[in-house]
Amino acid sequence: MMKKNNQKGAAAIWYVFVMGVMMSFGALGIEGARYITKKARLGDGLEAAAIAVSAADRVNQDFSLNRVKPVAENWVKHYINDSTKLELNIKRKDENKVNKDNMLTPYEVSYFRYDVTAKTQHKSWLNFNSWASFDPDVVVANTGTSGRIKGGHEPVDLVFVADFSGSMGGSSNGKNKLASLKTAIENVSTAIYKANDQSTFGFIPFTKRIVNKRSDGYYCSSPLLSAKDSDFDKIKSNKDFYQLLSMSSYEKRLQWYISHGFSKVNQQAIGEYFVALSKAQERTRYVRQNDSYKDYRRIIGKCVDNSGYSCNQRIGNKLDKINNNDKIKFYNGMRLDNYISIDDIDLERTAKKSFDVLMKEPTFSTAFKYGENYQHDEMPLFGSYCTYWDSDGTPRYYTLKRTKFANKPALTAFNDQVKKMTAGGGTDMYQGLLAAPHEFYAAENKNRYIIVLSDGEENNDTFSRLVEKGLCNTINNKLKDSGKYNFKMFVVGIGFNPRGSAYNTCFGEENIIPVYDMGSLTDKILGLITDDIGHNFDRYNKDSNITPVSR
Repeated sequence: MMKKNNQKGAAAIWYVFVMGVMMSFGALGIEGARYITKKARLGDGLEAAAIAVSAADRVNQDFSLNRVKPVAENWVKHYINDSTKLELNIKRKDENKVNKDNMLTPYEVSYFRYDVTAKTQHKSWLNFNSWASFDPDVVVANTGTSGRIKGGHEPVDLVFVADFSGSMGGSSNGKNKLASLKTAIENVSTAIYKANDQSTFGFIPFTKRIVNKRSDGYYCSSPLLSAKDSDFDKIKSNKDFYQLLSMSSYEKRLQWYISHGFSKVNQQAIGEYFVALSKAQERTRYVRQNDSYKDYRRIIGKCVDNSGYSCNQRIGNKLDKINNNDKIKFYNGMRLDNYISIDDIDLERTAKKSFDVLMKEPTFSTAFKYGENYQHDEMPLFGSYCTYWDSDGTPRYYTLKRTKFANKPALTAFNDQVKKMTAGGGTDMYQGLLAAPHEFYAAENKNRYIIVLSDGEENNDTFSRLVEKGLCNTINNKLKDSGKYNFKMFVVGIGFNPRGSAYNTCFGEENIIPVYDMGSLTDKILGLITDDIGHNFDRYNKDSNITPVSR
């Protein structure tokens, strides 16, 4: 047995060893808990940062760290305020589909995924040289992820206003512009419908005019207005105006004027002027001069040469021309005592009063009806103002009324109609824009959009003049309805940049997107809506007591 004196100092030695172990365990326990908490706290901050980044990002632009990194840093520093160093990495990825079973929504959607990773460095509280402990500087890492649905998952009412001029048959970066437009409209409408099947879509193709549909057929017409209650307004906007164009004799037209309440000579003279002008064909290399052209020249008191050469003047699209200097001088062969100046388009009224009442079937000006019994050489100039028709009598392009689709096949049928349409003619975008607000008749969804798709500048200054008169303010005020609805207008330049002063004033520079790569057209259009109402999706946790919505 060891003597007691021989054990002196043993307790002190054991105390030193045990105390070191205890200090190490204490340091590891305290610091370990601290860093576990920091990691969890960092994860919370990164989840918030990922959501904030997805909201701050502009998906129609190249991904910019300069835009989103300060946003993420602010959120991380809000959650972790004592780090000595912060490293952030942010990535955006285009994901094709989130399955509805993984979301708190009944839909399958495409989305943008945002991954935000961070490392924070912290000074250790209890660092020992001889005992076990953490390093002087400890790095904590974590990741946050969010997903931003393309187009959002709120229902929208969306009207496409599409350029169907002849130049749309050309290419941009090797791809046909018209085919790309049709594909994009199909892809966008399908993606939004998948995200929420309460969304509605309408389609308005335009050239020099639009082709709208009433319950009794298709009409080539213009939404430009004449002065209220003027004789021009009463004649041109009469819903039966088209009937005059198929009447070959003056006697029949005279009966029409009287039966419709136009008994005054000036009213009938105005009617005859627009009938002749609607059908007037000057001589070209391919077409002979017709009788309506000669009637038009007689009415305005200009020479008429039977040979059709010396008095042949190009008319252009004079029906909708603002600076029309014609004067009506003759009526039924008689010279009028007072000439009638053709001052028939009221830009002020068009810009400010066109949408006082939204109509399900608006009656637009000087309408040509498809399918009427016209004389071959004396038919309205469908080709100059709108388009001709196919063998079944259907116009080659026409407005598709905004519709809520009962099922996916119904939406497919809508897009199939768009695919069959063909382009040709000039570019008067304002004609489609003036018609678009009426497509929101009885619309109910909170989010409303007009998206203009065009490949070139206007053929005249009418759009600029309408913007100066307040057209775009009128549209915004009407469709926002005192803030009841979220409404925006966008313009997508197909192979060109539409950033003129009138476009900037009307749409806002931030709402104008030039697209040269036709392969990106779908994403650019979806990006416009994503930037406006794109939402993060809620991921479904199988261990929670929340159940995804059933279809």
